[in-house]
Amino acid sequence: MKLCADALAFLSAFFLCFPAWYFNRYAHLASRASLEKIHLADPVVAAAFRRTEEKLAKLRDQWTPWKAWCLHLGTVAGLTATGLAVWISVHEQFFAASPGAH
Repeated sequence: MKLCADALAFLSAFFLCFPAWYFNRYAHLASRASLEKIHLADPVVAAAFRRTEEKLAKLRDQWTPWKAWCLHLGTVAGLTATGLAVWISVHEQFFAASPGAH
């Protein structure tokens, strides 16, 4: 059962790395995007768009290189930790319990 849980943890971390790295790339590109050329005719919609644009600009300016490195390092650390847990579990289950080990 421990092997199954460890394998699921590894799969979780493995599949999480793809959207995490995608989000990092998206955030990097969004930080360079410019929405200044969009003009809306309806003043209510335009005001709501400007508020949203200001929030996006604030978030864009808060995305820093250290956050990107934390994302990358955290993903790598999670994959490494779960990979080690699976390796240890496999080793304990198949090699430590063998009759030749006693």
